[in-house]
Amino acid sequence: MDTKEKEQYVFNRLCISDLQECIATLKLLDGLENDGLKLIVIKSAIVSYARPFKTNYGKYNKRLKQDAKSLIPSKYVAKHHEVMEYRDQFIAHTDISFRNPQLLNDSIGHGIGMHLPELQDLIELSQPLIDLCEHIRSELWIKVSKYI
Repeated sequence: MDTKEKEQYVFNRLCISDLQECIATLKLLDGLENDGLKLIVIKSAIVSYARPFKTNYGKYNKRLKQDAKSLIPSKYVAKHHEVMEYRDQFIAHTDISFRNPQLLNDSIGHGIGMHLPELQDLIELSQPLIDLCEHIRSELWIKVSKYI
């Protein structure tokens, strides 16, 4: 790659791959019975989905990321924000404000309790997330086709 245009084309193609990875990963849930494995699969899918929307570093375009506002229809905006919040506050970081931990017996040296998303809520997120990925992927293919 020797131009910004080529780099943007490649970035769009990589984003399509990330969305395809998210879809394929979520489809693995159907065959799983172990809740721990289900959680791992969902977390992996969320990371794949979020990758295009987080800052990525290029050689010519110093900061690359997809514009969610131009790619996501209004009916999916809340779902997109929910997924990105899970990625940012639950999966990629240990945000105390999200987990809301409480000291047991209100003292140091004892265990803690905390808020975590329910597995069933995360599982129910899978089909809307697949639908959203398919929509965004279609929009990105339109962008990519303009280069050809």
